[in-house]
Amino acid sequence: MSVYQDILDRARAHERRQRRPASSTASLAPAPVAPPSDNGERLTHIRDLLAEPEDAVSWIVDGMLPAGGLSGIFSKPKAGKSTTARAIVLHVARGEPVLGRTTTQGPAVYIGLEDHRRVIRGHFRVLGAQASDDLYVFSGTRPDAALAWLEGVLAKVDPVLVVVDTLQHMLSIRDMNDYSGTVEALRQVLGLVRSRRGHIMIVHHAGKGDRSGFDAILGSTGILGTVDTALLLRRREDGPRTIATRQRTGEDLPESVLVLDDHQEPRLEGLRADIDQRQAEGRVLDWLATQPDPVSRAEVLAGVEGDANVNTRALYALAKRGNRIARTGRGVKGDPFLYACIPLYPHAGMQEGESAQEPRRAATIACMPDSAPEALPLPTGMQETDPDTAARDAMREGA
Repeated sequence: MSVYQDILDRARAHERRQRRPASSTASLAPAPVAPPSDNGERLTHIRDLLAEPEDAVSWIVDGMLPAGGLSGIFSKPKAGKSTTARAIVLHVARGEPVLGRTTTQGPAVYIGLEDHRRVIRGHFRVLGAQASDDLYVFSGTRPDAALAWLEGVLAKVDPVLVVVDTLQHMLSIRDMNDYSGTVEALRQVLGLVRSRRGHIMIVHHAGKGDRSGFDAILGSTGILGTVDTALLLRRREDGPRTIATRQRTGEDLPESVLVLDDHQEPRLEGLRADIDQRQAEGRVLDWLATQPDPVSRAEVLAGVEGDANVNTRALYALAKRGNRIARTGRGVKGDPFLYACIPLYPHAGMQEGESAQEPRRAATIACMPDSAPEALPLPTGMQETDPDTAARDAMREGA
């Protein structure tokens, strides 16, 4: 008999005992007298509270998933939450880093109640799961007496991480928008793990409406308020996935780009803000390369597509580095800052009679590459002589 069948049988027996009607004799028995309240004795004076030593936090995933804690991974459909959750639980079972963070190795459990068994099996195979991995998997419909069953799993396996995919399939909360009902259901789950070494991660959907950020989590705000860590995945319209966290303990992870490789391994590729700025810098440079004269910030923002704030930061960053665009002017009324692309070859393209101060206005200029702090060297034969003289000499040689 498998460990799960044993736990399931005991959970069903417990549920039958709970449903058994009370005997008439029992109904005549006096109600038990409640013991006197000791709430007053549990009060702690602030001086004693402040004198207590700080509790060291143990982490299942360093700085993200605390031992004895509850987390949620949330996203709209098909954004990668189940994929990411399965990768996390496998890496924890192996004690391997995940999302750039170390993990605490130990038995792990994945409870898949939404995806078909073949999908779960196929994904673990793609991830490279081995028979030797200390990972237990349940797939199918919700077990009877689900919380009692889950408590049995915790007692028998003593896992360091349990992933429940998904929240609603496990708890069958009647109204996800009911704050008190949702909080009470999650409180019971939290109560199962608070005193243990493990961590429970619930997978849950984000809504399809216009709500954004952590407000997009489907259902009551009590979900966000109850979990110790909320991981929010988002698949942006321009393609990349992002992930961010909001945590009760540890530092929040700012929105970062999340890449799933060929093996469906999640990998962080940097902060979304940094990547957005680099993309904006490219757009600014491309547009400046088409401008024959220096332009103002307002002209840049009017001509470059994208968020104005991001484009402004990109423009200022380029100007500060000073190796790809030049800024002139004093930034005051009557003498505003003006921006121009630094040409790839500052002296190339001059016609006879032109000076360095009067370059030929071309429709398109090649901007200085990012890797070069200064102008690239000119082609052989043009480094130390006037470009017009060199051109005439070359013509004569070829004549």
